Amino acid sequence: MLRITVDNDGGLCRLKLAGKLGGPWVPEMEKAWRSALCSLPQQIEIDMREVTAVDDHGRELLVSMHHAGARLVAKGVAITALVEEITGKQPPRSEEHTSEL
Repeated sequence: MLRITVDNDGGLCRLKLAGKLGGPWVPEMEKAWRSALCSLPQQIEIDMREVTAVDDHGRELLVSMHHAGARLVAKGVAITALVEEITGKQPPRSEEHTSEL
């Protein structure tokens, strides 16, 4: 299960995810993201701090979002490592292992 919350404050559109980004939830996430793209030129942020797992299709979607300019925000070892792999960047070191890319 995946919960998607869209928060649009004018300058930033944040899609907050909680749960697993996989299976039937990937197309639902893509719909939410594409809807957010209609309100450009805002910055789009994908908040994955509450994501517990990502399957291959979810990873492909995250790659597409990153290439389209979305900012990926992660927390935790596995999801942060996934974001690092997708973006090719190393996060700033902190106690929380939080990555904002």
